[in-house]
Amino acid sequence: MVQRYPVDGIQLDDHFGLPIEFGYDAYTQSLYQQEHGGQAPPADPTDAEWMRWRAAKITHLMERIVAAVKAIQPEAVISLSPNSPAFAYNQYLQDWRHWVDLGLLDEVIVQVYRDDIAALQTELTAGGFAAVNQQIPVAVGLYTGPARRPKAATQIRQESAAVKAAGYRGIVYFCWETTLWIFKHSSAQQMETLFTQQWPLPPEF
Repeated sequence: MVQRYPVDGIQLDDHFGLPIEFGYDAYTQSLYQQEHGGQAPPADPTDAEWMRWRAAKITHLMERIVAAVKAIQPEAVISLSPNSPAFAYNQYLQDWRHWVDLGLLDEVIVQVYRDDIAALQTELTAGGFAAVNQQIPVAVGLYTGPARRPKAATQIRQESAAVKAAGYRGIVYFCWETTLWIFKHSSAQQMETLFTQQWPLPPEF
């Protein structure tokens, strides 16, 4: 992408990882045995050392990707849209807090998809990523609901206000169909009012 197009950067998401149950394929087992004196990987996928080993391999891949992108376009933004740190690591071996410390990420947009406003507010303060906002820009991803049950503009407004009150750098709404397109719960006028109130354009626009 960076070689072929004048993109501003790249973004990886919560699926840029390995489900905790994975890693028992022949290639990965062979690699583990090479690095552990012939010992096979633990049968328990949640074994701490086995988790660290697989997570380190993903981190190494991330390092290679970032180096390749920056070699072509030094100003390219490396963005990640993960789940909260503990969930990301424990479910997908994605150690993204470590990636921030290594300087691999330029911004993070944490997916905080909650239906309950109290649960959202708790995650914003106690989800383990508030401090990252002091290292790099952190925004929050909000879920506008599935096609059959899209959220109303009033709920999206509430959630947006909670994110802004918590001091994060911005909001991403997922997904297009239930935010702005035919599956949205509220009228086009309600959605337009929501966004113009939440994110007013500067006078020059």
